[in-house]
Amino acid sequence: MSIQTTYFSALTHEKVKVTGDARLFSLVRQPADWITDVVDRNISALAPPDELLEAYKKVENAARDAGEDEPQAVAWRSVQFEERFREQLSKPGPRQVLKTLVEDARAAPVWLVCYEADDSYCHRRLVAEEARYLAREELPTRPHLNDACSTGYHTLIADGKGRHTKSCLWCGLSAQTIYDYLGHHGGEKA
Repeated sequence: MSIQTTYFSALTHEKVKVTGDARLFSLVRQPADWITDVVDRNISALAPPDELLEAYKKVENAARDAGEDEPQAVAWRSVQFEERFREQLSKPGPRQVLKTLVEDARAAPVWLVCYEADDSYCHRRLVAEEARYLAREELPTRPHLNDACSTGYHTLIADGKGRHTKSCLWCGLSAQTIYDYLGHHGGEKA
């Protein structure tokens, strides 16, 4: 299972490698006509609400005009973008859409796309994190080898079970099981 993020320009200029079986979903409130040429579908339910995006842009522009080094960071913190958007994603409608996104990601790699090149201050990063969290929440407490991700799709995270232990965010298998038993190898992405 894989959920990645990118931006439109990276797709159109082939700066990212997307496999043929991948599903591409844009996350914009009001998609331009050309977007349907780039992605499979737009999911406006997972875009920021207009009032949040407008507040963010207003502060970002003011910070840029004031000569701030990182206007995006100033706006992100000032309007409490992350907290407010996570609250939006926790509502029943967006939560159901996130669950459907997780189901899609279990069937094929998923790419979330919007306009921002850097996802540090972008809603698509938060959507990906929330979808990964939901996927993890739905795992059985004791994962089975049949639930293992495909080679190259494991995302290892500290699992809190020990000082140096890690498990896959997606399938829940321990790093040791992934490497020793399944023979999947790699760095943080196994």
